[in-house]
Amino acid sequence: MEIYQYFKKGIFTKSTFVKEAAKEAAITTSTSTPTPTATPTIKIENLCFAYKQNQKKIFTDLNLKIYPAKLIALLGANGSGKSTLLKLIARILRPSSGNVLIDQMPLSHYHIHELAAKISYYPQSVEQNLSMLSISVEELVAMGAYSHSKDLNKKLFIPTRNSVIQMVGLEEKRHHPLATLSGGEQRRAFLAMFLHKGSRILLLDEPLANLDIKYQIELFHILHKLATVEHFTIVTAIHDLNIAKEMDQVLLLHQGKIIANGDPEKVLSKENLNSAFELTGLIN
Repeated sequence: MEIYQYFKKGIFTKSTFVKEAAKEAAITTSTSTPTPTATPTIKIENLCFAYKQNQKKIFTDLNLKIYPAKLIALLGANGSGKSTLLKLIARILRPSSGNVLIDQMPLSHYHIHELAAKISYYPQSVEQNLSMLSISVEELVAMGAYSHSKDLNKKLFIPTRNSVIQMVGLEEKRHHPLATLSGGEQRRAFLAMFLHKGSRILLLDEPLANLDIKYQIELFHILHKLATVEHFTIVTAIHDLNIAKEMDQVLLLHQGKIIANGDPEKVLSKENLNSAFELTGLIN
């Protein structure tokens, strides 16, 4: 049987685990498309970007709208632009031209503290910062509140430390040093820190990478609940097709271009996967 047929029939065990665990958690997936009158949380207009002047552009005239209360997968081969796009939305990188708007206002108009209140960016392998592993879960989470100015804090609803620790299921390990936690628990602890900031947009770069299936499912459930129940906007770069199938929306990238965007079942067609991953002849 060809690779794509395994994928379509759900024979990959991880997809089965995700589906079964989602039933147990009573998570409902939103498949509705935004109405024309809905306001996008993130809007990208004619964005161009190259890492150095005179280098080939990663993005050319990219346009995109991302709506609230969605768990969105950025999918594509290595070098397709997933991490770069997240960094541009987070203002870690600046576009050569074009605009990124958050809640209808260009990134350039935000003070750094205002932007920190809007967006949390989770880079790859953030938990490998060994200098932080001696602190406890609770101490790490408390650091999330330091990203805001005092004046801004007064205007924001900031989830309590206790509530976010409970949200990620680490109540019993709140006083444990990070070094004693599993990889999945460490990522949940860092996620709690970002939630304690109070930002409603999460940009996650490979948050499920190198985790056992159990921890991938646990973290996926938390993210899905944040999007569907708490109305967070979550954009996450991933590589796993089976996890992508369970998302609300998939953006499929190839060489800096969005070649498909929308419902996972439609986006993850064999034609699109052939194009995105250059698998012609491997998927039939």
